[in-house]
Amino acid sequence: MSKKRERVLAFSFVVIMFLFGVAGYARKERVPERPVRIMFKTKAGKVQFDHKAHLDERGYGFDCADCHHNLEQGETSPPACGECHGDEGNDIPKLEDALHMQCRGCHEENDSGPVDCSSCHII
Repeated sequence: MSKKRERVLAFSFVVIMFLFGVAGYARKERVPERPVRIMFKTKAGKVQFDHKAHLDERGYGFDCADCHHNLEQGETSPPACGECHGDEGNDIPKLEDALHMQCRGCHEENDSGPVDCSSCHII
């Protein structure tokens, strides 16, 4: 193989690798339609929430709007709970109280899921 041909092949290889790198970097990362698991960091310990365990036929059969009470029709990303449930002195429950009422209340009402502190709050 001639030197010129080797250089052309090497240059072509570098260009192709560069283009693959740019394409891989520019490609959008696939984000799941719904979040799978979220972690709440609290003073009492972290609380992990698994959406798959609660949604559709694979879980308990709940719909997003069953928990996300401010979810608009067709909206896939609800506002963060803390946007409304802050520590201000208004009529809206604090985030901690709202989560306890929502999660624990549902577990008690449906007689399923943990209701004692240490089952949800992990250190």
